[in-house]
Amino acid sequence: CRDGNGESHASYVLSLEHLRRLLDSPEAIGPKGGIRVSVKGLAKVYLRESDLLGLIQSGYVGTHGRETEAITPLIQAVAKGNRGVVIAWQHLLKKLPIP
Repeated sequence: CRDGNGESHASYVLSLEHLRRLLDSPEAIGPKGGIRVSVKGLAKVYLRESDLLGLIQSGYVGTHGRETEAITPLIQAVAKGNRGVVIAWQHLLKKLPIP
């Protein structure tokens, strides 16, 4: 989600489940009937870019080596062109036995 003046934007990160709930709510309907994700509609349930970067730097969020190798060329290309990219994938994690 971005909130800005057309030149400068603040980014927000939210979970897939939160996005699904938001899109099913009346807050997601814009004045012309389209989908709108707004800061008001997020109801203060999101991460700011700095929060996400902190989780990544602390090792709570990230990729394994193979995934990192696969997306590195994309990240490098985007960084050179002053653009943005969103990459998301999901897979089922095996339940680990509790010791």
